[in-house]
Amino acid sequence: MMELEEKTPLEMANHLKELSEKIEGDDDLHPSQYTDEDIKLIYTIAHKYYTIEQYQQAEVMFMRLVLARGDNIKFWKGLASSRQMQNDHAGALVAWGMCAMLDENDLLNHIYGAECLVSLEEFDQARQALDHVEKSITEDHVAYQKFYKLKLAAQG
Repeated sequence: MMELEEKTPLEMANHLKELSEKIEGDDDLHPSQYTDEDIKLIYTIAHKYYTIEQYQQAEVMFMRLVLARGDNIKFWKGLASSRQMQNDHAGALVAWGMCAMLDENDLLNHIYGAECLVSLEEFDQARQALDHVEKSITEDHVAYQKFYKLKLAAQG
C-alpha cells in the first residue's frame, strides 16, 4: 500500500472522497474501523482546518480521531484547542483533562485547563490546577509567563 506522503494530491482527494462516502454512506463506518492511512488523512485535514481558523470543522475531525484512537494525546490536544478557540471552555476543559490524564507531566495541559476554568469563572478550581503546575514549573519553561499571568487572573 502506498504511504500517504507518497500520494499525489489527486490520489489524496480520491482517498478522502472514498473515506467520506464510507463515513456518511450506508456503510456507517465507525471510527474504530479507520485504517492507519485514514487516520493520517483525517489528521492532515483536521490540522489544516485548524491552521486556517476553521475551528468547528477541525473539532469534527479531531472528534473522529479521538473516537478512533482515544489514547493519542495529539488528537485530544487538537480537539481541546479547537474547542477553546471557539470559546467552548467547558468542552475544551474535558479534552484538556484527558490530555492531563494521558500525560500528567506536560504542564501545558494543566495550564490550558486552568485557562478554561478562569474563563468559566471557576477560580477555586483554576487555582488548584495552577498550584499543581507551580510545583514543577521553572523559569525557562515555555509557558512560564503565561502561567503567572493566569495565576493573577485566577484570583478572581
